[in-house]
Amino acid sequence: MSYENSNLRCRNCKFWWPLADDQPETHLRQHAKRGECRRHAPAPSSSTVQEWAIVQNDGWCGEHSHVGMDDG
Repeated sequence: MSYENSNLRCRNCKFWWPLADDQPETHLRQHAKRGECRRHAPAPSSSTVQEWAIVQNDGWCGEHSHVGMDDG
């Protein structure tokens, strides 16, 4: 049995943030196709700019946490 279902997608996850280049005027998660997964911090690098992983709105990693859920 798989725990993956249509409700467990990046667009519904509190760790996903839509990219401004997909919807610069609205920046709404329901319209964006791609976003940043902010579940795990990016590895430190020698440059001053660090980037989060870019994922599709219909992706699923198995560590999903719904938007609006309390952490404790």
